[in-house]
Amino acid sequence: APPELKRGDLNHKNKQCLDADIIWREQKLLMQSSHLEGPFYPRVVTLTTAYLSYAGTDGTSAIDNIWFREVVGVRHKYSSERDLKECFLQKHEFSKEFELASQLQLEPTDFIVVTMNKSYHKGRIFTFRVPSEDDLLVWVGSIVRLMRNQKELVNADQGDVYWIQDLRRSVKRYYVQDTSQVTVAVLIAVNFFINLMESELQPEKGSDLENLFGIFDWSLTIIFTLELCINMFATLVKEFVADGWNWFDTVVVLVSLVSLFSDNIPGMSVLRLLRAFRVFRLFKRIPSLKQVLVALNQSLPPMFNAFILVCLITSIYSIMAVTFFSNVAVRMPIAGPDLPPGPPANMSLTHPNCPKEWMYEYREDLFADFFTAMFSMFGVLTGDEWG
Repeated sequence: APPELKRGDLNHKNKQCLDADIIWREQKLLMQSSHLEGPFYPRVVTLTTAYLSYAGTDGTSAIDNIWFREVVGVRHKYSSERDLKECFLQKHEFSKEFELASQLQLEPTDFIVVTMNKSYHKGRIFTFRVPSEDDLLVWVGSIVRLMRNQKELVNADQGDVYWIQDLRRSVKRYYVQDTSQVTVAVLIAVNFFINLMESELQPEKGSDLENLFGIFDWSLTIIFTLELCINMFATLVKEFVADGWNWFDTVVVLVSLVSLFSDNIPGMSVLRLLRAFRVFRLFKRIPSLKQVLVALNQSLPPMFNAFILVCLITSIYSIMAVTFFSNVAVRMPIAGPDLPPGPPANMSLTHPNCPKEWMYEYREDLFADFFTAMFSMFGVLTGDEWG
């Protein structure tokens, strides 16, 4: 659990607080979708020594970080003029941000984080809604104390942010948005549908239909390659490497590129089948499908335990079958040439409805040893009459 931030914890003698990634508080809050307008969406908000980050509630990586070096101040509904002076940087260059923040109408459980006009967020005001007023005071107090101790941080990356870092943050913010992810999901579904049609129609080599599918293949491969490059640029290295789906995307894109430029490589037709598995990426981008995948993954341990129990019970009956029937020949009905199938197992030759043309064989190997008996019992369980 995250440590509780108390007065005095941010003393420069406390070496633990010097780490920029120490998590002081993490909670599911509501966050306004855009600057001072739009609906509120649930986000997992994390407070660290150097920044405030927010992420989706489905376990994905952080959407963006609000570095305290870019924050002008914090305010809530009950902030007095004295509180505003303590919670805001008192500099003339931040007068516009201070004036705008002091005029906003907030709900009782809302607080805002105001950024600098000259920072990466360009003066955006982030609005958060907490469950209770007690949580409100804890969040605001913690953020204010962390802002005041920025000079104590040695690993908080307080230097100037290069333009390439700002560009990466912007690209990541737009890439992880729902609109971008839904667009990629639609392209994946279109690619899967084209693969289905290609398998169904099976165009002849050199035909116009094959050329049309080739154009689709080239276009979608280029689009997915660009999407992978954008993902790598925005999240490389730590976040990209930690996500297994990114490895899967990389392999599929590389195979697609190699198949486009080197179609004569032996076995390439088999490797190109990996493109059909690209549809599994929908599990990552559609939350409802991802919940199904997570549920299936969580159900594997109980299902494995049930499988072990069934195997134990089957083994017990197999041991009993070997004990009682290993030396007994079992009569099994068979059908001879041009004869109807054999009768049910519970019908004998003396039955009045039993045709005489039915033939029988005697099997001594159904329960000859343990593994043979297990196989016979498996046939009994499945009801497939394998025995």
